[in-house]
Amino acid sequence: MNNKFVKDLFFLSVVLICLLIPGLVGAAGGWQWKFNLVSPDSKKPFQLLTSIYVETTSERFYVVDAGDSSLHSFQLDGKYLNTFKPGDALLQPFEMVRESKAGQLWVVEKGRNSLTKIDLKNKSLTPVILEFGGKTVYPDRISLDKEKLYVLNKNTGNIISYNFDLDGEKVYGSSGTGFIDFVVKNSGIWALDAKLNKVFQFDKAGELKNEILLSGELSFPVALEVGPSGFIYIIDKHKGTIVVFDGNGKYKYNFLQKGHGNNDLYYPGDMVFDPMGRLCIVDTGNGRVGVFSR
Repeated sequence: MNNKFVKDLFFLSVVLICLLIPGLVGAAGGWQWKFNLVSPDSKKPFQLLTSIYVETTSERFYVVDAGDSSLHSFQLDGKYLNTFKPGDALLQPFEMVRESKAGQLWVVEKGRNSLTKIDLKNKSLTPVILEFGGKTVYPDRISLDKEKLYVLNKNTGNIISYNFDLDGEKVYGSSGTGFIDFVVKNSGIWALDAKLNKVFQFDKAGELKNEILLSGELSFPVALEVGPSGFIYIIDKHKGTIVVFDGNGKYKYNFLQKGHGNNDLYYPGDMVFDPMGRLCIVDTGNGRVGVFSR
């Protein structure tokens, strides 16, 4: 038996094993599926997941189900903890954050166009219609740091900072077509303009520090995250994949694909890195949050 035949046979065997045992070989970038966050009621799956928030102090995931107007919490190991569904009090919640010091939740309610403060201790909900410059704000994505809330105004595509009394303070915008998502990270704000295929980087004072043109092709970008190494992660919703760029916007790789398996996504909508460096992806069409690590 000649050496070439042996090598070819070995190569074919490896290929067949990889096809027959999904997940044996790591995805691009070394990402591997770890577990899913799913509805605690197997007879009632999540209806319309829209966002995920990671609270580092209490070490919890919070997942928003807009279809069921409910909020769900999990431990970082994926164990289900609790569901918050105060009757019909929440109207189409879309995204939320938790103010660690006060222990309050801030929830964007699309059903009443409000930013709603939830005091869990006193069991109270206070919807607020935000304004800035005498005009109504239409809250979409939100984030926070120790001092401020940051709200993406769906109507203008700008980001507005508020103190915790909800007094508007500063606008972060561009000459582009408006932002669709943003993250507050690394002492700054990163915002995605999908039509320009750019990420804008601001400092907290509002000064534009950088405009990053993304070199890869994106069919329908909907969400942005910045990894621990400074790489930029974009959800391409229609393709069901995560596209990764370096800090200068150069395409590096993409991973996951459209489908229904654990290494697939079906119309994903949001993502966040947790304290362990795992990427948690809201897989809306599959009714789950997939947690991936490398």
